[in-house]
Amino acid sequence: MFQRLFKKRYTKKERMFFKFLRKNVLFNHLDDRELEKVASLVYHREYKKNEIVFFQNDPSQALYIVNKGAIRMYVTHDEMDETLMEIQDGYVFGQNSIMRKTRRLYNAIVISDHCELLVIPQESLFELFEKDKEIKAKLLETLVIYYNSYITKLFSKYKEKFGFFELSSIYEQE
Repeated sequence: MFQRLFKKRYTKKERMFFKFLRKNVLFNHLDDRELEKVASLVYHREYKKNEIVFFQNDPSQALYIVNKGAIRMYVTHDEMDETLMEIQDGYVFGQNSIMRKTRRLYNAIVISDHCELLVIPQESLFELFEKDKEIKAKLLETLVIYYNSYITKLFSKYKEKFGFFELSSIYEQE
């Protein structure tokens, strides 16, 4: 009974924002208290069509969530661009910013006329991780699951196109 008396109540706007964040796998394991802490780190940025969010090989300095609009993620190789995917409202990208000293693996460009992104700076995330080890553990565990799904898809596509590249090259030590 006392627990309900002292339980924080969130506004309708806060609950809607938590619901929005939980649409993505990265945040759907966090409770309201944890999402409140994440929400406090968010900055709003607006972009116009054809604006670059980041370039391939840039330092990974922020995590992004598409609030409104659309982004194209693509890689450039030998002056050729290959689209990886196009993403819209609610999609989180730039997840490798959760790890220190990483670089962007792809380019991200705005393809809608207007785009609103929610930005969480990497340093703010690391400060949160220092204060709340449980949030850090949950986000890192989710990131591992996320990357495991990509590796699983990579192996599946490799089997379909056997011999397209040497799979052993992925496992070479740097």
